[in-house]
Amino acid sequence: FPWGGTFTADWEHGKAIGDQPSAGDYTFGDGLEHKENRWDYCSGGDRRFYSERCNGLMPAGQSFLVDRGQTHSIPAGTYDCGDG
Repeated sequence: FPWGGTFTADWEHGKAIGDQPSAGDYTFGDGLEHKENRWDYCSGGDRRFYSERCNGLMPAGQSFLVDRGQTHSIPAGTYDCGDG
């Protein structure tokens, strides 16, 4: 996948086989594993970024606004849907 994610499965004739609906496991480029039935990332119960889950929270006043890298300007009248 373009952003470094991987889909791991058992394959037969070019199709993933196994339990449905996903028949495999997706891991995002940063290492976050998608858990279809136990997904708790970015939920009401835990709103931390994945890097914060792995490395802990920053001190008060130094919290992340995006998971990785620098924040960027968002033009008036538009929304940011890329970094969270």
